[in-house]
Amino acid sequence: MLLGKNSVILADARKLLQKKYRQSYGLFLIEGEKLVRDAVRFGIELKSIFIAASKEEAFADLTASLSCSAYVIADAEMKTLSDTVTPQGVVAVCKIPEESIGTGDMLVLDGVQDPSNMGVILRTACGAGFCNVFCIDCVDPFSPKCIRSGMSSQFVLNIVCGSADVLYGLLSGREVIVADMGGEDVADYARSRNKNAPIALVLGSEGMGVSRIMRERADRSISVRMENGLESLNVAVSAGIIMYILKIYF
Repeated sequence: MLLGKNSVILADARKLLQKKYRQSYGLFLIEGEKLVRDAVRFGIELKSIFIAASKEEAFADLTASLSCSAYVIADAEMKTLSDTVTPQGVVAVCKIPEESIGTGDMLVLDGVQDPSNMGVILRTACGAGFCNVFCIDCVDPFSPKCIRSGMSSQFVLNIVCGSADVLYGLLSGREVIVADMGGEDVADYARSRNKNAPIALVLGSEGMGVSRIMRERADRSISVRMENGLESLNVAVSAGIIMYILKIYF
């Protein structure tokens, strides 16, 4: 059905561009055919889907395959559901997966604020096999920009956002490793560690690094060896190097 610009359904969907409404409603937006199909493939619950009028025919097969409510909206209104310059013509409202942390290794993100960094880290964590992610004082991992750069990883990972106190209850049985410029070489640590013992890898914010409370909780610290006098790397790049060394190459 064609929705007008003043539709309550459309207005509620627009609100999900804001973090407070995503948290309040337990819903988030995804944009683009690939993300919609991936969401279905990975079992994410779709509540509704919006199609730009100019793309109605192009996405007919997609909407026919879904069990959720489908709405056609004017192209101008599609722009109000997207934070991109050129919308892809399809946006879906999805339920945020229930928060849970499973067994095995865990990635702890401590104050990561850039949504692109967050999305890249989540995508890399998914590829490297860090399936549990805990976020402390971070950007919302279900924001539109995080979803785009995460490339469906949010549909697969166990993601929990909470306080350090909540995290402490999940650290039992895991060796807590913080990424720090003064730590031992990550490759040396990876060669010697017990691969059967789960770890919690802590990565800090872009500007400040790992917080004091997480440093105090850490069992040891690791670093990426640097050449040519460089002191540090972007947090998403460091995350990728460290996770793949720990899980894939050693």
